[in-house]
Amino acid sequence: MASGATGTGLSNYSVSYADGTLTVNPAALTITASGATKTYGTSASLTGYSSSGLVNGDSISAVTLASSGSGTAASVGSYGVTASGATGTGLSNYSVSYADGTLTVTPAALTITASGATKTYGASASLTGYSSSGLVNGDSISGRDAGQPPAAARRRRWAATASPPAGATGTGLSNYSVSYAAGTLTVTPAALTITASGATKTYGTSASLTGYSSSGLVNGDSISAVTLASSGSGTAASVGSYSVVASGATGTGLSNYSVSYADGTLTVTPAALTITASGATKTYGASASLTGYNSSGLVNGDSISAVTLASTGSGTAASVGSYSIVASGATGTGLSNYSVSYAAGTLTVNPAALTITASGASKTYGTSASLTGYSSSGLVNGDSISAVTLASTGSGTAASVGSYSVVVSGATGTGLSNYSVSYADGTLTVNPAALTITASGATKTYGTSASLTGYSSSGLVNGDSISAVTLASQRQRHGRVGGQLQRCGQRGVGHGSEQLLGELCRWYADGDPGGADDHGQRGEQDLRDQRQPDGLQQQRAGERRQHQRRDACVQWFWHGGVGGQLQRCGFRRHGHGAEQLLGELHRRHADGEPGGADDHGQRCHQDLWRQRQPDRLQQQRAGEW
Repeated sequence: MASGATGTGLSNYSVSYADGTLTVNPAALTITASGATKTYGTSASLTGYSSSGLVNGDSISAVTLASSGSGTAASVGSYGVTASGATGTGLSNYSVSYADGTLTVTPAALTITASGATKTYGASASLTGYSSSGLVNGDSISGRDAGQPPAAARRRRWAATASPPAGATGTGLSNYSVSYAAGTLTVTPAALTITASGATKTYGTSASLTGYSSSGLVNGDSISAVTLASSGSGTAASVGSYSVVASGATGTGLSNYSVSYADGTLTVTPAALTITASGATKTYGASASLTGYNSSGLVNGDSISAVTLASTGSGTAASVGSYSIVASGATGTGLSNYSVSYAAGTLTVNPAALTITASGASKTYGTSASLTGYSSSGLVNGDSISAVTLASTGSGTAASVGSYSVVVSGATGTGLSNYSVSYADGTLTVNPAALTITASGATKTYGTSASLTGYSSSGLVNGDSISAVTLASQRQRHGRVGGQLQRCGQRGVGHGSEQLLGELCRWYADGDPGGADDHGQRGEQDLRDQRQPDGLQQQRAGERRQHQRRDACVQWFWHGGVGGQLQRCGFRRHGHGAEQLLGELHRRHADGEPGGADDHGQRCHQDLWRQRQPDRLQQQRAGEW
């Protein structure tokens, strides 16, 4: 039905409307089953679909879907999914058509896993085990080839995988997507034992550790080097046994081994140490001090602190000869590391010095000497001399006056073989025999000369004889002192003092007439002789001259150095203390004292010079003389 027309100019019209007929045809509606996938062995859930053509809010509430592949037994493949029997609202207004979908049955997952296996490096593996997961519908695997690893497979995990062409075989396996999981073949390390070789070294040396042995190497593998160490390898290691430790082996293929090391043994043997007793000497009768020794072989600063030394010859009674010195019992630091050997030294017992001295003897010319005496020094240990041979060229009666050696030799006794005997000569003194020659008395007349020829003797021996004797006779006016004093006065007062004193002392010592004891008496006697009244004037003049000379010397003697010396010595003026005077003069001379032997003459001379100055001449002269 039409109405409500609008447009231009329509107001000019009287519009009438006439109904027509509208035919509504069914709309086209296509329902398509959705595609689906399922895995072999499972059932398919078919629920999906799609539609095209619905209008006006119409809807589909359900569609029936079916497929021959939806069951669990449907093999892998594609199957139609058929749609039908759609229900919903307004569907009567549609001309419904159905389009099939596709159900795809995919292979089920089948995993075949090789079983793990183990073998030792160098051995072959037997690979037979496997497992599977994913079989359904009673399908089964009848066999597979897992392959073999290389015979010389190294030490690592080796994958045992299924590999064409063999693959898995069985029933229904085409419905599976077969995957293979590798198993693990573990090649374990082979056992390799490396053993350090034993070694030996001497204490004090270093060890060379190079040897070893091995067991377990295969496939041509080899060891090129092994580190060997020992705490006993150094020079300071003590005697004993030490482990030789092996480690750090290198070579080819050794990573395929479980290496174990076995220790060797290093034996440190004692070093050779020789201790030699030092030689020693001693003299017979003495004891030996045995202290010396030397050694060879000490190392590492080791030392010997003491050694026991003994010898049968060390005692005082050991005879002359050679004796062994035995060393033993060494002590010190580190000596347990040595094999100690001892070498004997030699103790030499030397002869003791024995001196046999012939005793001195004397005899008178013309007699024979009896030589029997001797003395000795050096005897020890109760040894003794029983006899000695004594001889001298002066022992006979004809031996002249003089000194002769008394030669000693050929000593015999006990133990004398232990001595080095030396002989010392004694002296045989042949003294002069007493010979008295007596001048025969003679007589002559005053004013004539005497013929002096006669004499007699007693004491001559050995046919000795006197062929001549000088005979003389004189009256001595003055002793020797007078002559000395005269010479002193002639030379000047104070000179010749040492000669005078020496002469006086010699006369005194020899007991000569005119010596220090009797020169005063001699002088007085001479003066008395001179004073007899014979030619009185001439005699007095001679006396004065004699007195002057004597007094001058006496003045020098007593007022110079000599007189003072004698007074201090406490002796009288006439001849006493001559030897003491000489000693005192020499002492003063040595000490540089005034009044000594060198200056007493000067003092005497100076005194006389002062007295002789021309002052009161007569008195002075009297004083001078």
